[in-house]
Amino acid sequence: MMRLLAAALLAVLGLALTAQVQTRQDDDSLAGYREQDLLSLVTGLGGSTGRTQRDLADLRTTQEELREELAEARLALAAAEERSGPLSVLAGTAPAAGAGVVVRVLDPEAQVPSELLLDLVQDLRAAGAEAIEVNGQVRLGADSWFAGEAGGLVVDGVELARPYVLEVVGRTGPLEGALVFPQGGADRMRERGAVVTGRALERVEVESTRGLGQLRRAEPVGPTLPGLASQSSGPQPEGSP
Repeated sequence: MMRLLAAALLAVLGLALTAQVQTRQDDDSLAGYREQDLLSLVTGLGGSTGRTQRDLADLRTTQEELREELAEARLALAAAEERSGPLSVLAGTAPAAGAGVVVRVLDPEAQVPSELLLDLVQDLRAAGAEAIEVNGQVRLGADSWFAGEAGGLVVDGVELARPYVLEVVGRTGPLEGALVFPQGGADRMRERGAVVTGRALERVEVESTRGLGQLRRAEPVGPTLPGLASQSSGPQPEGSP
C-alpha cells in the first residue's frame, strides 16, 4: 500500500514539473516578440475567433432550415399517403374494409340480364359505394364492363355463377335505400321474378383488387372530317391552327 502511494505521489510530482517547464518554455517563446507583434497576434486571434463564431452561427441556421424542410417533407408525405388511400380504394387497386351491405340476387329462372345488374351497381355507386366486389371474384372499377344474356352474365371477362353476391363497402343507410328505389335496378329485377336482399354489416371486407390498365394514346380511325386531318392526340406545336 505504501509503495502504491509513493508511486502516485511521484507521478503527480512529475506532471507538475512537466507543466512548469512547458509554461516557462511558452513564456520564453513569447518573450522574444515585440509589443506590436503581440498586438497583431492578439488581433489575429480575435478575428479568427469572430469568423469561427459566424461560421458556427451559419451552420446552426442551416441545420435549423434543414430540420424545418424535413418536417415539411414528412407532413407532405403523410398528406399524400392519406389522400392515396381513399383514391386507391375507389380505383380498386387496394383492398377495402368497413361498414357496408352484402347484396344477394337470387335468379332461379335466369331472368336478370347484364344491363339490370349494371343498373344495380350504378344505384349502389350513386348511394356512395366505395368498393364493390361481385361473387368474391371481380373488383369493380370505373372501367368495368358487363355482358352476356340472362343466366350467363359476364363481368370484366369473368363468367358469374348464380346467385349473384355483391359485397359493398359504404354507408349502410343510403346503400339499403338504393335496394328499394322505385324503378331502380333491384326493383326491376324483382319485376322479373328475382329475389334481391340486402344485409347491413358493421364490417364488410373486399379483398380482391384490379390492376391499372395500360394507357394508350388515341389514334384516328376511319375517314376524318374536313379541316380535322391535321389534329392528333398529342400536343400541337406553337403557332399551329
